[in-house]
Amino acid sequence: MSTNLLAGTSSARDLQNPRSFPSRKTLSCANCRQRKIKCSKANPCEACLELGLECVFPNRRPRASRSQRDALKARDGELLSRIRHLESILANKANAGFGESFQGNLDDSSAPVMNSVSPQSSQLTQSTGPGVTVHEHYAAFVKQQGSSSRHLNSEFWSSLNNEFDGLKKLIQGGENDQDDIYDRHSPNTETTSSSPDWIFQDPDRPLDTEPVHPPDAHSAVLFRVYFQNFDPVCKILHRPTVDTYFSDVTALFEPSTRRFRFRSLEAVTFSVYFAAVNSMSSDECLTSFGEDKELLLARYKRSTELALVQADFLNALDITTLQALTIYIIARRPLSRGRSDWTLIGLAVRIAHSLGLHQDGDGGALNAFEAEMRRRLFWQILGLEVRASEERGSEPILAEHSFNTVMPCNLDDNDFGHDSPCPLHAKTGITEMSYSLLEIDALITGWKISLGSIARDSTKQTLRPREDLVRNYAQRIEFKYLAKNYAINSKEQLLRTMGHHWIRKLWLILYYPLRRHANFGQVHSSIQGLETAVEFLKSSELIERHPSSAGFSWLFKTYAPWHAVAVALAEICNQPHSAIADVAWEIIEKHFTDWSGRLESAEASPSRSAT
Repeated sequence: MSTNLLAGTSSARDLQNPRSFPSRKTLSCANCRQRKIKCSKANPCEACLELGLECVFPNRRPRASRSQRDALKARDGELLSRIRHLESILANKANAGFGESFQGNLDDSSAPVMNSVSPQSSQLTQSTGPGVTVHEHYAAFVKQQGSSSRHLNSEFWSSLNNEFDGLKKLIQGGENDQDDIYDRHSPNTETTSSSPDWIFQDPDRPLDTEPVHPPDAHSAVLFRVYFQNFDPVCKILHRPTVDTYFSDVTALFEPSTRRFRFRSLEAVTFSVYFAAVNSMSSDECLTSFGEDKELLLARYKRSTELALVQADFLNALDITTLQALTIYIIARRPLSRGRSDWTLIGLAVRIAHSLGLHQDGDGGALNAFEAEMRRRLFWQILGLEVRASEERGSEPILAEHSFNTVMPCNLDDNDFGHDSPCPLHAKTGITEMSYSLLEIDALITGWKISLGSIARDSTKQTLRPREDLVRNYAQRIEFKYLAKNYAINSKEQLLRTMGHHWIRKLWLILYYPLRRHANFGQVHSSIQGLETAVEFLKSSELIERHPSSAGFSWLFKTYAPWHAVAVALAEICNQPHSAIADVAWEIIEKHFTDWSGRLESAEASPSRSAT
């Protein structure tokens, strides 16, 4: 009796609990669902019979289990997380004053805005206290750059688009009952287009997987050599910052792997190693490291390439990775055997564009330190592009009026830091930055003479505007760098010789153009071209043999004065028996073998000529 009562109670509960019945309502057929009409739900249905269509009924998905319901809740949480992330992206742009900055660039790209420090600068200023580790300081520096990009560039729109795509997929996933409920992972819309390793891949070498770190003692030597041989002529890094970071380098490592926590910092470190080894002689490498220079070059070149790929150098938002790429490109030029270095320079120009380095103006929208480091990097890349284009007989990627970033200040590294107020005030006289400024200014002036708006303007057929460019350059360097150096030391004497050397080069470019241009017509020299060419070749020899330039021999290997040689040879034909012609022959015969070897290090370009 009790059993029957229990059974009856159980049956009553079953009647009240619909979950005990496996049968569920039949779904409408696919055709009726598509046409949005009522389906009779017979098999085949009346509508399909009437139209002669194949009647197909969809399979109902099984009822969600507890784990599947948890997945749905996780998806809802992901939806809310993406909405918050989207709001933060827009809020960061609004706080950085993007609307004003962007409109200002459109209206007047050269308008001075040196009024205040950007809001993001406080992130780094607050991270410089005595209790802050170098790891936290560098993290703040990277975060500042990632969140304070001055321009609504592709990264901003790409990030915004990714968030919208993610929201769309999540919302549609909740509304469409045909979605796969068993997919427990929300869609990953954080598209990662990492930099391809085949850009640096050598087909004759196996693909390595990890950079090879040197011993700590060797690392210290390499950094010292870098700032002695490379940094004075290619001013890209800020030595006090580097010294601060590497005074406690263990704080920058992952304890388990002994790899840098930040891939960008690892990339710039290996580029420093590569540049330092390249600037050393074979004997110095054997003495300092006990290994052959060629072996060290191959090791650190490949390690730099791997570090750049792992830092995703094509997509990175911080300038540190681009600094690493630029140092790598400059350091590999003496080793180049083809057009690859020229191509990589174009890549660096594009990355600089993507970071907005060409539209910084006077840097007033940034804190003083970041503005100065961005200027240094941009103008090094620009000078590198102009020189490479000159060597290959092509035009630079950047047009004369396509950028508004002012030149770097003539300052020593110790004159500014992360907490320096805006604006920075340049010094008068020779500083650590003077060599780079002399060269970059000369290269840009020569570019304007050959390919700038003055050269292309058909209404300015005379030489006067172009002569003014050379005279203005001579006045600038005399006033900015050389005026206060009457009792000069060896280093200052070298800089003075370099300044006069660049002035002679500009006169040669003016009267003996590197490229024929329709607006030049027949240019008649108002100076003694052979004498200028000979003086230029003499100063080249003097600079290379100067005691203060002993560590720069790696840089001289990247350049041969073929333009001055061509001018000298052309003028010798006009006055073959003069005393100056004999001097020219003596210099050319003395150095021709060395110059030929330098030219053979780069692939000959059909467009490169000696006329």
